[in-house]
Amino acid sequence: MKFLGISFAPLLVPLHRRLETFAVAQWCILFLVGGLFCFLFLLYLLTTSFYWVTILAYIWFYIDWHTSHRGGRRSKWMVTSRFWRHMANYFPARLHKTADLDLKHNYMFGFHPHGVMGIGAFISFGTDATDFSKKFPGLKPTLLILSQQFYFPLWRDYLMSVGE
Repeated sequence: MKFLGISFAPLLVPLHRRLETFAVAQWCILFLVGGLFCFLFLLYLLTTSFYWVTILAYIWFYIDWHTSHRGGRRSKWMVTSRFWRHMANYFPARLHKTADLDLKHNYMFGFHPHGVMGIGAFISFGTDATDFSKKFPGLKPTLLILSQQFYFPLWRDYLMSVGE
């Protein structure tokens, strides 16, 4: 379908494909501007009668500073959300198990080339979209990301909810 010279997706695209596209678009947009948006939102709240939300957010930010250095606050609901499975199906991303891993040891997985956003690493190890917990029961993967991502209140809590 064309409107004003712009080609739009056909109306008959299945719902699952639209959900997959939305999941990837949302993640890309949040990756690019999530921290900035949270900062600007809190700055805006300072100019309203909800200024106390910003004050509480920064108090929590100060009190909770070291949590991001200790593995975050993983939320099972966030990690296992159907939303991430839609994102994995878009590419399609799959995790292939080639060996059993002993739970008595720690492991470091390398992911290369990861690109700018590291979507494959996020889908495979930051979420359970590729069934990591079923393939490696007992292991808890944690992504290592730039520490600057944790300088923005609200955004850091979003990141820590998936265990980053």
